[in-house]
Amino acid sequence: YNRGDGYSVDSIFQQADGKTGFLTTYESWGIGGRDAYHDEELRWVVFEDELSSTAQSVSIYRCKVNDEHCKIGSYRILGDSLVQAITSGHHFLDYRVMSAYRYFRFRDGRLEPLYPERMFPFMSVLRINADFLKGCFYSSATEEERAAFAKNRKEPLVEGEIVDRTTSHLTASDLDYLVNEVYAAHGKRFKEEKWQKYFSKKDWYKPVADDVEGQLSAIERSNIAFVRDVQGEVRQNEASYTNAKISIREYY
Repeated sequence: YNRGDGYSVDSIFQQADGKTGFLTTYESWGIGGRDAYHDEELRWVVFEDELSSTAQSVSIYRCKVNDEHCKIGSYRILGDSLVQAITSGHHFLDYRVMSAYRYFRFRDGRLEPLYPERMFPFMSVLRINADFLKGCFYSSATEEERAAFAKNRKEPLVEGEIVDRTTSHLTASDLDYLVNEVYAAHGKRFKEEKWQKYFSKKDWYKPVADDVEGQLSAIERSNIAFVRDVQGEVRQNEASYTNAKISIREYY
């Protein structure tokens, strides 16, 4: 069994309070038997001074470099105080892996997460464009897709073969979650049972009012209007947006 790991420094920041911050990439890899892995993690590390121990260490994103479906892991520094990371989110609806955004803000020499409990925090952080609705979304294929794949392959699936589905854009129904998550964050009481069940499972959801429109920020209003516009276009031709790709893998 062979394995290894290593660090690299992406950026160095000298903060006003005298502390030094580093954006570092940690990689680990290994191979043995049937399994191989190559993982990458970006961390924010702050030291009090050259001789001190770590004052803060925050994981910004993790990704599997050798993931055959979705290699998700990148970051951008926006302005003087905001870090945006795209990482792998898990278990949203039927998606097993999907592109997910995380945000951090520099404050008093530390990096603090923004809306860490939310699936789509960008709806409240900054004005979005079409790229925020794209990404890599990986799930199991439907029965219809499995049957069509086997028919096109001209041979039946055998034990141990799994058919997967990878898309590149959120569906029209997915976009409802982006909008309603904003309302839920402001405590909206939903009338539809679907939304009551979904948000009641979130520890952060505290329903307090039937109408929360007056509590939305200008950014949230703008993003909701944008998502609704895109949603109308997606509904007209969803297949061209999602660009679904069906593939097969072996599982033992």
